[in-house]
Amino acid sequence: MGQQNIFGEFPSPEAAYALKGEGSITASALKKADPELQKEVMRVWFYGQFEDPVHSCPYNSEEGGYQFIYGGPYDANEELQNEFSDIVPYEFIEELADELENECSEWSGDSSIAPDDSSEWDYEPSVELPKHLQTFNTSIANVTALLEVEVPPPQQRHFRGMLYVSVIMAMEAYLLDNFISCLNSDKVIFRKYIETTDHFRRQKIPLSTIFKESDGIDKRGRAYLTRVLWHRLSEVARLYRNSLGVQLPQDMKELLAAVQIRHDFVHRNGRTPDGQEISLTPEQITVLIKLVQNLVDGIEAQQKELSHKAKIVQKSSNDHDPDASDNIVDLDLPDTSENE
Repeated sequence: MGQQNIFGEFPSPEAAYALKGEGSITASALKKADPELQKEVMRVWFYGQFEDPVHSCPYNSEEGGYQFIYGGPYDANEELQNEFSDIVPYEFIEELADELENECSEWSGDSSIAPDDSSEWDYEPSVELPKHLQTFNTSIANVTALLEVEVPPPQQRHFRGMLYVSVIMAMEAYLLDNFISCLNSDKVIFRKYIETTDHFRRQKIPLSTIFKESDGIDKRGRAYLTRVLWHRLSEVARLYRNSLGVQLPQDMKELLAAVQIRHDFVHRNGRTPDGQEISLTPEQITVLIKLVQNLVDGIEAQQKELSHKAKIVQKSSNDHDPDASDNIVDLDLPDTSENE
């Protein structure tokens, strides 16, 4: 524990860092360790504090990209220097920072330690969302136009990879914005979303806090959506089915394969897990556009049909009991026909 100083205080225990696997190493021991161990310990520490925003942060094209709801963006070199500059030589810190920079240029804080109180979130989807279908169509039109651009052969692989990823991003943005727009349109839909989503069904709330929880349910419900990874189509399919009554295609093998290619470009600079370089053709990007367009068209068609049925039910109820019209909940879903 050490000796007390003149103020009766004991010295703070020496800092220790986790090793890969199990165990830990003190700062003084790390200072004497070989460079490879130093880099390994720094890497373990860094991954415990930060993560690639693509895994957990919502992407909002209207707001300029990823929304760093868990803190950030953080610079790998700066954070490593702040933590290890008195322990590890500068050149080894810089060496690891360069590797992390190649992996991700801007890092998010660790999503697993996000605040429990939704009032502390610094990002919340706007109630006044842009016209999501129009935004999607514009994004797809831009990618289609860029496919016609003549690009020198050395840059073609990188250029086409960016276009491919852009199509998946447009799909993700549409799925999120459309879902939130539906929640905004009808309290019944929002209630279905809360009641059928596992994240909320698993939560146990003390009876004494029921009123406080009820007051904050709207914000908590919307905050959770910012944590959903909208390219995880199986999870998205459950949200759409349970909350909106909209079925995504049962067979999404081609789309799931496209999401994997997007992952390879985002996280491995266009290489497969075994190191093979991915070279895309314009035809592959065109096929992906059609897949995503078919997905969006199917969702829009189902929502229009549900909206039409709801109007018929409401009209029938009003015809039988005109005085009951004030008690009918409007089930209208967003009308996007003007954007077609």
